[in-house]
Amino acid sequence: MITEVVNKPLLPESLLRCLEKLFSEKADSATADFYQSQPSLPDFSGRLILLVDDNDVNRMVAAAILKKSGLEVDLAVDGQDAIEKVTAAMDNRPYDAILMDVQMPIMGGYEATRILQQKYRNFAIPIIALTAHAMEGSMQKCLDAGMVDYISKPIQPHHLFDVLKKQMA
Repeated sequence: MITEVVNKPLLPESLLRCLEKLFSEKADSATADFYQSQPSLPDFSGRLILLVDDNDVNRMVAAAILKKSGLEVDLAVDGQDAIEKVTAAMDNRPYDAILMDVQMPIMGGYEATRILQQKYRNFAIPIIALTAHAMEGSMQKCLDAGMVDYISKPIQPHHLFDVLKKQMA
């Protein structure tokens, strides 16, 4: 079944709009069963989270899931971007948690986490790893870098919310 069409010549903007529409619908349908089966979602209204991932689709899907619980979501595209956003937010409104992809270009999540831990000696914002690596030792590597928990991709909403409840308590 064809649901979208992109005309030639292929322009990046039209392709991006098409993909955003398709994945937005997929994010809504992929999480619909979860939301319907839950008696109630955690209410994170008024809480602010930084989502760091280099993949546009991953950011869009994860942000859609997070916003369903009332979270405000800021986005960063790599570790360097995350450090800049955290630094800017420290004087204003610090984040309640950071979801950090571990492998990204420019600066990965492990390095960004170490820098944040060094820059802010008493860094109290929980950094939660997002990774597609479910291999043994991956969680320990995240903990060694200063992350407090670990969520594997693809993100399972119930696990994501369990981890956020625990870390943002």
